[in-house]
Amino acid sequence: MKDLTDDQLLAVLGEALRLSEPVPDAVRDMARGALAWRTIDAELAAITSDSAVEGLVGVRGTAVARTVLFTAGEVEVELTVASTTTDAEGRSRLTLSGQVVPEARVSVRIQHREGETLVTSDEFGAFAAVDVPRGPARVLLDLPDGPVVTEAVTL
Repeated sequence: MKDLTDDQLLAVLGEALRLSEPVPDAVRDMARGALAWRTIDAELAAITSDSAVEGLVGVRGTAVARTVLFTAGEVEVELTVASTTTDAEGRSRLTLSGQVVPEARVSVRIQHREGETLVTSDEFGAFAAVDVPRGPARVLLDLPDGPVVTEAVTL
């Protein structure tokens, strides 16, 4: 390939972008969500464990629930995809269960592409949510010391 000027190189790159596949909706949704949370005053809980990534050594079969653990300082959020169903339109719907540590009754918002699902944990920090759409999601906890939001994860 011959040496191109900056303008020629930009023209070639622009043409390549115009011919490329569009960005998938799930990726676009996650990017918009990440940008929206840049300015909120919430502590970010990072993923510290994900059973989908760590593999299932010594486990037979494929019907194993996925569990993701998020940590922010002393706060932990464990989120498990307990079951999957399909609605009348053929869309995958999830039932999630979770645990907040330290134990507390708190408002739990599961934010997803269709909006959010609001539940409250019990006095032991346990919560459950039904009819959550498959795709990118994050959990926002309204804790007494301030809000905590998890990293986005694709469920």
